[in-house]
Amino acid sequence: MRVAVAGPLGLGPLRTRLDGAPALPPGLGNASVTQLVVGLLDAGHEVVVVTLDRAVGDVVEARGAGLRVLVGPYRPAHRARDAFRAERAAVTALLAAAGVELVHAHWTYEFALGAIASGLPTLVTARDWAPTILRHDPSPYRAVRLAMSAAALRAAAHVTAVSPYLAHRVGRWARVPVAVVPNGLDEGAFRPARETLRPDPVLVAANHGFDRRKNTATLLAAFALARRRLPGARLRLVGDGHEAGGAAATWARARGLDPGVTFGGRLDHDAVLALIRDADLFVHPSREEAFGMVLLEAMAQGVPVLAGARSGAVPWVLDGGRAGALADIESPVRLADDLVAVLSDPAAHGRLARAARARATDFALPVVVGRYLEQYERVLRTPTGAGAGR
Repeated sequence: MRVAVAGPLGLGPLRTRLDGAPALPPGLGNASVTQLVVGLLDAGHEVVVVTLDRAVGDVVEARGAGLRVLVGPYRPAHRARDAFRAERAAVTALLAAAGVELVHAHWTYEFALGAIASGLPTLVTARDWAPTILRHDPSPYRAVRLAMSAAALRAAAHVTAVSPYLAHRVGRWARVPVAVVPNGLDEGAFRPARETLRPDPVLVAANHGFDRRKNTATLLAAFALARRRLPGARLRLVGDGHEAGGAAATWARARGLDPGVTFGGRLDHDAVLALIRDADLFVHPSREEAFGMVLLEAMAQGVPVLAGARSGAVPWVLDGGRAGALADIESPVRLADDLVAVLSDPAAHGRLARAARARATDFALPVVVGRYLEQYERVLRTPTGAGAGR
C-alpha cells in the first residue's frame, strides 16, 4: 500500500531512512505520528510524509527506501487570522504531488482540512478535543481552532480517535461512526519493570505549558506536603514553562514550594525518556488528556504511574487503575496522600511497575499499525462520497 501520512511530526528519527544526509528541518514535532510512519515502513508499505515547518520557505523533498518526505512552509505567526488558509493550501498541493492511494491525516485542523480538499480518500485521526482546550485556554486562536475542527469532522468521511474518551466526544460532531485506534509505541522503547523503590524517591512529571489544564501548580503544592513525610523525595519537572526561572519555577518560589524540585524545562525526547527511566514514579497531574502518550512511554519502561482519576482518557490508558494509580489531582492534600501511599509501599510499587509494563504491550506499534491498516482497507473499499462504517 502507498499511503500519505499528513500531520505535524518530528522528522529527526526519519533521517536514517533517507538517502544521503538531507538538510531537513526538525518538523513540527509529535513522536506518535513519527512512530506510525516507522511502523508502516517496517511493515513493508510505502509512505509519503506530508508535513509543514516554520523554517521552510519553499517545498523541501527527501527520499529513501519506501519513503518520501515533502515539507511545505508553515507561517511563524498570524496563521489563525485566515484560519490557516496558506497551510491548508500547502497540504492540498503537496498531496496532489504525492501519488498515493489514500491519505491518513492527523488532528482535525489544517492537515485534515487540506487532505479532505485534495479529493483523495482520507482517514482523519482526531488527537484532541478542541472544546476542552478552548475552555482551559479561552483565546481567539483556540476559538479559530475549534471552528476548524468542527468543519473537518463534519466533512470527513472516515474518522478515528485515539481513545474511547475522545471518540465519544468527536462522535458528537462527526457525520460517521468513529473507530478507536490508540497511539502505538515501538518495541524498542520497552524496558523491564522497575522492581526497586529508593528510600529517597525521585518523581518525574513532563508537561508542556504551566497552565490550568496541565495543572502543575497542584502537583507542586502536593509535593511540598508529601515531602514532610518523605523528606528525601525529589521532583523533576520538564517541559515548556518548567525551566529554571520560568513560569512554574517563579510561581513555586514565590510560595515556598520549590525545595526538592528541579526545573528542567524543554528537553529533547530521548532526554525526557532517560529521566523517566530513572524515576521511582511518573506523576501526571493533567486535568485532561485525549490519550497521554507520555503515560504510555513511562509504562513501557516499567515505571509506576500516578495520574488523574477523571482526566479524560487517562483511566482507560491505565486500565481502570489496574496499571497505574488513579489520584485526585484537584486537591493538593489528597494528591499528597496518594503520592505517599505509592512511595511508602515497596510491594505495591513493584506491582504497579509490572502491571504498567504489561498494559503497555497492548499499545505495541505492530498491533496499532495492524489496526490502522484495517481502517485503510475500509476507506479504500468505501465508494466515493460514502461514509465509513465501524
